[in-house]
Amino acid sequence: MDRFPVFSRGAVVFKKDPVIVLLGPTGSGKSSIALDLAGMFPTELVCMDSMQVYSELKIGNTAPKQSERVLVPHHLFGHVSIREDYSSFRWLRECRNTISRIQKKGKIPLLIGGTGLYYKLFMEGISAVPQTPPSIRQRLNRRIEEKGLLSLYRLLQKLDPNVATTLHPNDRQRIQRFLEVRLLTGKSIRDFWDTGRSGASSAPVLTLGVRRPRALLRRRITERLNRMVLEGWLDEVSFLNKKGLRRFVEERGPIGYGIFFRYLDGKIATHSDAIELVDAATRKYAKRQMTWFQTFSNIEWIEIQDEMRYNQRDVYKCIVEFLENGSHKS
Repeated sequence: MDRFPVFSRGAVVFKKDPVIVLLGPTGSGKSSIALDLAGMFPTELVCMDSMQVYSELKIGNTAPKQSERVLVPHHLFGHVSIREDYSSFRWLRECRNTISRIQKKGKIPLLIGGTGLYYKLFMEGISAVPQTPPSIRQRLNRRIEEKGLLSLYRLLQKLDPNVATTLHPNDRQRIQRFLEVRLLTGKSIRDFWDTGRSGASSAPVLTLGVRRPRALLRRRITERLNRMVLEGWLDEVSFLNKKGLRRFVEERGPIGYGIFFRYLDGKIATHSDAIELVDAATRKYAKRQMTWFQTFSNIEWIEIQDEMRYNQRDVYKCIVEFLENGSHKS
């Protein structure tokens, strides 16, 4: 990494405490860039990924390694059990509280992740989405038992295709919730997101996005998958199965775990077939993430055209300019 002067907050007084967001599709290299930024700026990392909050999902979810946690404080990573129902509203509340604690220490919160819904909630706040009566939830639960989760996803595709494209077909929690709202009100959940929102971020926010050419991103996804398998991802899946956590994992819908469960059941013929299916599912997920991110107009994109290098100097200058423009010299 090129050497840059470490930005000090001591010479700058901020009118409002700033927040930096680093987002991008899976496999784009967000984590390594975040560690670079932590070496340049007094930051602490905050999870903005709906799967990385779960403590049991490690290898297959690219949880931060201990060596990375030593370099910079990490918050909201692996802090809840897969058994818990963890809502996006709970994440937002915990995120706000975490940001406040970081800022009181004189540090800059750096939100990192790929969950577009979390980013939207952070920027725009919470909407008054109606509570669903038990009768609708029970009806959808019966449909899952009789016809499988995929039938629910296809129903959502039919009733609310724009929302369905942002979800993985295994994301039971959100598929079911979004269908509940649609069946109860006749409206898309996006209609509620766009009206009557409260709790939007009042802080200055700089959003950086990591973007790579599609062919390069696909290659990185495949190479990362092979590393994860070598590190013992299948052993992790087997362990979760033996611990009776399979149902919870499948309900949450992290990429790849369900495919490996089926492989261990003998429902997928070969190890290589399973890996190819996970690879394809991950690439589709990355494409959906980029589709979601492109709906936001405020992202400063970090364009990376080759395997390793990005223009660190431009990124550094962009952040310094943001920090200084939202402040006054003391």
